Amino acid sequence: MKVKYEDLPPDISKKYHGLAAGVIRKEEKQAAVNATYFAYTEQLQAEQARHLAAQEEAENVLARERPISPPTNLQRYLSITIPNQNWKLVIADMGFSNWSKVRDDGDQFVMRGSSGPSGFNLLLFVDNQANGLSGNDPVYNYYWSILSHDQSIDAQSVKVERSEKFIKVSYTAHGQPNANYFFACQGKWVDIHVWKPSLEPGDDKLLARFDSSLSYGP
Repeated sequence: MKVKYEDLPPDISKKYHGLAAGVIRKEEKQAAVNATYFAYTEQLQAEQARHLAAQEEAENVLARERPISPPTNLQRYLSITIPNQNWKLVIADMGFSNWSKVRDDGDQFVMRGSSGPSGFNLLLFVDNQANGLSGNDPVYNYYWSILSHDQSIDAQSVKVERSEKFIKVSYTAHGQPNANYFFACQGKWVDIHVWKPSLEPGDDKLLARFDSSLSYGP
């Protein structure tokens, strides 16, 4: 049988007042974290919907005007040091530009890279773990349970892939290809969100290189 805290006798409720207040503060903080994470992702999806037509037209113009360039085997990588941590993230550079910190308050670190020549965008979300569970599955279970409620996501397009380094979820939202990489590192939970207006020939190789090069640690 469950008893509400407010229904307890005064002497008992007074005894457990400190404990109850602590639980409420913890729940309120976690609710704020959930709201912040969903707000970031919801904002991105809204931006995708607003700019889809303009981006597609711009890509079509560039495709018509872009000179044919010889293929190159040059591979560039980006090393991102996570603030106040002793580890860094290494990813393949897919032409990201205009890097900016969206948030850095000690608990959460959010960084965004806008699209460059390849058209790919990236959002890096680093947060404290929500529970004491270890491994990448809790990260995926927690964040995807939030993201999956987004009605703009085509449920039939969702594909989950697991590796030792991360759990990757590929899907289509607003008709645009997206991929989220979930993993844990030294007490932090990480979500890397990569997306672009539409896939072009050769993008599968870029994404494969991004997958294979993604690493993190000291």
